[in-house]
Amino acid sequence: MKSFNRKIVCEPYVSKGAAASEIKKGMAFVKQKSAVVGLKVLMDAQIDDKINIKRGESIYILEEVLHNQTSYQKPLTSDALKDPFVLVDFGHVVFVGE
Repeated sequence: MKSFNRKIVCEPYVSKGAAASEIKKGMAFVKQKSAVVGLKVLMDAQIDDKINIKRGESIYILEEVLHNQTSYQKPLTSDALKDPFVLVDFGHVVFVGE
């Protein structure tokens, strides 16, 4: 199975609770605005006929996007997958790693 249309099937994001802060150069910042978090890819994805993302890899997204996009906060279900998942738009991916 593969996903298409610039969508990547991933495990749901699990928030660590309330907004956390961090100190940088004497100033307090909301950590979610600067953190990049990884989500495990649950299904191979083909993006624009050029990029292939394999199941088991991780895609990394700004945590702020995961908090602000309501579609990432509501896991989906399907007969094709046993676990809940989210569809991540490739435009939100910062980088891909193992």
